[in-house]
Amino acid sequence: MIWVWLACAEPEAQRVASALQLASTDPTAALSACAALANPSDRGPCLSLAASRTRDPRTCEVLDAGFWRDECRFAVAEGVLAEGDLERARALCAEAGTLAEDCARHVWKRAQADGTAAALPVPAHQDPLRERLRGLQPMRTSACDGDPACESLAVEILLRRWDRDASDPALLAALCANDLARVPPRLRWDPSSPALVTAMEALRASACP
Repeated sequence: MIWVWLACAEPEAQRVASALQLASTDPTAALSACAALANPSDRGPCLSLAASRTRDPRTCEVLDAGFWRDECRFAVAEGVLAEGDLERARALCAEAGTLAEDCARHVWKRAQADGTAAALPVPAHQDPLRERLRGLQPMRTSACDGDPACESLAVEILLRRWDRDASDPALLAALCANDLARVPPRLRWDPSSPALVTAMEALRASACP
């Protein structure tokens, strides 16, 4: 993963730049420097980059639970994968929360590219039904033909999408207002699907004031 920060003269930006430089020469020192950054939007990607060099997932525990901790674990898995340890990379992906599937997909594709995919079990995301549902925007269950397992999978995929964007105030406001017109297609759902409607009503009840 590559992150780019715009250069500016502010002291915090200079601290971020220094921490990133350390990542290539002294990852351990970089971890301390990244953890000391005040802005979470700087601290998260900085720690993720440094952790990918140290290959130590314990580094990620410094971050609050949520996107950046998951991204940090993803980055560590990438670092481990670069060393050729596919099994450990897959295990780390399983701990990457909302990014677990994306991480597993990345590991699988890399394994296919270097010819070692045959040594790995086929991951869940390779399942044709899961892949078909993941491509639906908006999400709908019409393709499930009443199969409860398929409908549950559709609900899981939709909720994962929302979990990744839960911190966006505009999206949360649209959800609370039940205003699908303000929601991007990948986060919409078929209002004729009882399973999806029930799941989104539950999400609205827990997320909205």
